[in-house]
Amino acid sequence: MNFAKSIKQNKLQNKIFTELKFGLEKECIRVFNDGKMATTEHPPVFGSKIENKYFKTDFAECQIELVTPVYNSIKECARFLCLLHKILMEELEDEMAWPHSMPPILPASDEIKISNYDSSELGREANEYREYLVKKYPKKLQLLSGIHFNFSFDNELIGLLHKDLNSTEDYVKFSKELYLKIIRNFNKFSWLIIYFFGATPTGHESFFNEKIKHVTREIDFSQTISLRNSIYGYKNLKKFTFDYTDTDKFQKSILKYVKAKELYFEGENYSSIRLKKGDSTYLEVRNLDLTPSSTCGINFTCLEFVKLLLIYSLVTVDYELTSELQINYLENSEKVSMYGKNTNISLVKNEFEESSLKDWGLEIIDDMTELLSTFDIPKNDLNNLRERRDDLQDVNRIVANKINCNVEQFISANLSNAKKFCQSRNDFSLFGYEDLELSTQILLKEAIKRGLKFEILDRKENFIKISNNKKVEYIKQATKTSLDSYISYLIMENKQVTKEVLKFADINVPKGKKYLSIEGGLKDFEIYKNEKIVVKPKSTNFGIGISILDSSHNYLNYRTALELAFSKDVEILIEKFIEGQEYRFFVIGDKTEAILNRVPANVLGDGIHDIEQLVEIKNDSILRGENYQKPLQKIKLDDITEQFLKKQNKDKQNVPKIAEVVYLRENSNISTGGDSIDYTDLISEDYKNIAVKATQAAKATISGVDMIIKDITKPATRENYSIIEINFNPAIHIHCFPYRGKNRQLAKKILDKLGF
Repeated sequence: MNFAKSIKQNKLQNKIFTELKFGLEKECIRVFNDGKMATTEHPPVFGSKIENKYFKTDFAECQIELVTPVYNSIKECARFLCLLHKILMEELEDEMAWPHSMPPILPASDEIKISNYDSSELGREANEYREYLVKKYPKKLQLLSGIHFNFSFDNELIGLLHKDLNSTEDYVKFSKELYLKIIRNFNKFSWLIIYFFGATPTGHESFFNEKIKHVTREIDFSQTISLRNSIYGYKNLKKFTFDYTDTDKFQKSILKYVKAKELYFEGENYSSIRLKKGDSTYLEVRNLDLTPSSTCGINFTCLEFVKLLLIYSLVTVDYELTSELQINYLENSEKVSMYGKNTNISLVKNEFEESSLKDWGLEIIDDMTELLSTFDIPKNDLNNLRERRDDLQDVNRIVANKINCNVEQFISANLSNAKKFCQSRNDFSLFGYEDLELSTQILLKEAIKRGLKFEILDRKENFIKISNNKKVEYIKQATKTSLDSYISYLIMENKQVTKEVLKFADINVPKGKKYLSIEGGLKDFEIYKNEKIVVKPKSTNFGIGISILDSSHNYLNYRTALELAFSKDVEILIEKFIEGQEYRFFVIGDKTEAILNRVPANVLGDGIHDIEQLVEIKNDSILRGENYQKPLQKIKLDDITEQFLKKQNKDKQNVPKIAEVVYLRENSNISTGGDSIDYTDLISEDYKNIAVKATQAAKATISGVDMIIKDITKPATRENYSIIEINFNPAIHIHCFPYRGKNRQLAKKILDKLGF
């Protein structure tokens, strides 16, 4: 089938570079801090090794496998793999992710624990297969790790080609024939990937087992590129050949080995590229080494080149891949793996011709450039091919020549990389999703740890979908869920209704009055003239539009507060200010899960810097940001802080004394730069029960109850507490990453409550 002609005739040149799907699987070994292979079980935080979509084990318990969803771009795929890697590093307390494809310091083979799965049907099948592998292959070989690159064309593109070529085959069979053509050509060219991006020129002596120990002296590490892809790699014991002529013959050729019990099943075919079946047919490229200098082990340039090689394999001239040529091309890859730094080594091109690595490589790259240029190749891809040509002209440019080949330094060099990557841990933000509110990021991260499928439905609104095989849940801003009804949201949103609901439940609330107009509020100035009061919109959140006026406020202060509140709502409340400390109770169901004391925005004097400078210093903390994308919000110096400082006979140029605390606002909201102090273990059950009662009175499951308490050491009498409001979308990040205190793991508890 002439795919190149069909693509050009149908003006699909651009689609072959854009209508693509990708997935990545990364294997890596967990190690202790001394470079020895970890002997611990698979991290329990990731749950089932079978059901988790993203965090699995490969052959051994210490060998974790990170799996991405399918994406339409390599960049998205690589970003998600890096996200998984970062989450993994956060969960490894006394361990690290080994950055190299060759294993770390290995114990005796009998001390290597193979993966042990649950008793489900899939679990039993996985256990049986691993027991089979142990009997057939050395354990140490199976600890070699790499990247598997999954690739397919979009179904729409395949459909257009199927229609144009008037294929008599059904669509599914046609798509497999398309991928078989790619495999036939890719086998011929796959050694290029090893030459350019092979990254295992050496290994640790503990890897070479007794079976091959006598030949290790013959390895010239100055010439090796990829031991993982060489004769010392994890390969089929026999050089199997398959009939790639068509789908039926290909399937029969594999089943022949399965029936002869030379292969356990199709998955034991360890070719550098193979046809896979999941939700649809796709190709899996298996000869990519981890790049030890990369934080996540991936080489983005390599992935883009593999994509180009796969596309080229589709559109270039086809040929018959005989059994003899399959073996020749496998041996080409092994030869490049062992001696590829000598670009004059001879490789088999076809039945009649051989060529040097350099000359044949230049010929392939030049033909790729010329042919793919007729298909509107993107500029970045064209630059990639130009760089690969330079790599063939100068062997010092290839990845293997940028890696320390000193056997004695193998462990120390890779440990240094592993430790460096651990230092970049940031356990509060979610890589690639930093634009979302932090609470949403935290919930998503927990969902990913559990292997749940997710989708961002609306980034601006922080609206997400989370699902597994059993259920689907829609969640907004981490805490707006199906657990709460619409009426519960309306009750909590309306501060006046909240007060009435709480009073009916015999829960203490501040005395106050509702106003429908600014004129009505101004008429009652004399009532509040000598009182400390709170003026707030009837429906508000994040402290927006709220003013606290002390007993000495005047008519102008009062009017300004009313104007601010009415600018945020058509109705406002004026309430008596309740003396005491404000605490946020986070309630889920029938339990208070976390409590915070929210301290108003403040700075601590050092006798040197003025208030404005101290704010800048405090805002420099990695914990502080804007738009709720960090655990704490940056402090803003505005008219409100200026007025509050003025009441203290200060301004922002004032230099506080050493250890002097200067408060910048009266309200204690985190949204205005306040500090969050965890009090969960310091407040009695009486107050926690009141918060639960208040939540249930509002017919809610998840809420943030704001309670003023005069003295937490005293009983919860009406004189000692008052609930000032209940919040329908309480932030979880302030409880997970408080300014002072411990993480209360609210994302876990929300997902538990949702039934995941």
